Amino acid sequence: MEMDNELKNRLRALRKIMGLTQKDAADRLELGQTTVANYENGTRVPDLKTISALADLYGVTVDYLLGRSADNEEMTEPSEEIFLSYLASIIEGDKAQALEIISGLRASGTPTGSILHDYIERALIETGTEWEKGKLDVWREHLISAISLEIMSYLRKEFRSEKKEPRVLAFTPGAESHLIGLRMVSDILEETGIHVDFLGSSMPTASILEAIRERQPSAVLMSITMASHLDSAEIIAGSIRETFGDAAPEIILGGSIFRRMEKPELKSAAGRVFMSPEELALYLTRRFKSDGNED
Repeated sequence: MEMDNELKNRLRALRKIMGLTQKDAADRLELGQTTVANYENGTRVPDLKTISALADLYGVTVDYLLGRSADNEEMTEPSEEIFLSYLASIIEGDKAQALEIISGLRASGTPTGSILHDYIERALIETGTEWEKGKLDVWREHLISAISLEIMSYLRKEFRSEKKEPRVLAFTPGAESHLIGLRMVSDILEETGIHVDFLGSSMPTASILEAIRERQPSAVLMSITMASHLDSAEIIAGSIRETFGDAAPEIILGGSIFRRMEKPELKSAAGRVFMSPEELALYLTRRFKSDGNED
C-alpha cells in the first residue's frame, strides 16, 4: 500500500527541522533505519501506534501529521496564493521578496506559529520533494534553508520587546548541535511575551554561569536531541545549582530525546521536562508573570 504523499513529505520535513538523521529517528522510535526510510519514501505505511510515536517524536499532533487538523486547513486554503508566491521566492533565492511576503502576513495578524508551520515548514516539504525528484540542486536547497533561518530571525525581531519578562537563557548542552527546534521554541516563547536570550550551542559551563550572573534569567532552557548529551545537561544543571544555590534560575529541559527517555531520575536531577513549546510558554507565564508569584 502506497502512503499519501502529504504524510511522507511531512515526515521527512519534520525530521529535518528537528535536526535528526534517519538513523537518529529510527533509534528514538526503536525501529530499523530502513523502516523510517520506507515511511519517508512512501513505500510503507506506519500503523496507528507508530503514527502516534512519530507525532510524539516531532512534537506535533496526530491530526497535524495526517493532514486533517482543522486549524491547519483553515489557514492553508485561504492563503494558498500567498504560499505559492513565497515558495517561488525562496526557490529563486529572492530573499527580499520572501521577507516582504512574511512581513505582510505578520501585518495581517497571522500568528507566528502559523507562519512557521504553514509557510516555512510547508515550503521545506515542497522543496524537499523537488530535490528528491532531481529538480533542485543541493546548493539551492542549502540556500532555501539559509533564507528560512533568516526569515525566522526577522520574525523574532518583529515581536521582541525589551520590556518582556521573564528572561530565559536558551542553549544546547555540551556538543549538542541541533538548534532549529530550540530556535522555533524560543520564537514561540518570545511571541507570548517571554524574553529569550538565545545562546546557541558549544557553550562552556563557565560562560553559562557568567551569562546567568549578568542576565539574571528566571529560567534556563536546554534542548537535547542526542542521548550522548544527557550527561552534559546534568553537569551544567549541577554547576548552576551549586553556584547560585537558592537564587538559581529554574532549569527546564526539552527536546526529542525525552519522548523516549528511560531515566526518570534525570527529570528531578537536571530539571523540569516539557514536551511542547505551548505547554512551556503557559507554565512560564503562570509561574513568573502572574502577579509576580511562583508556584
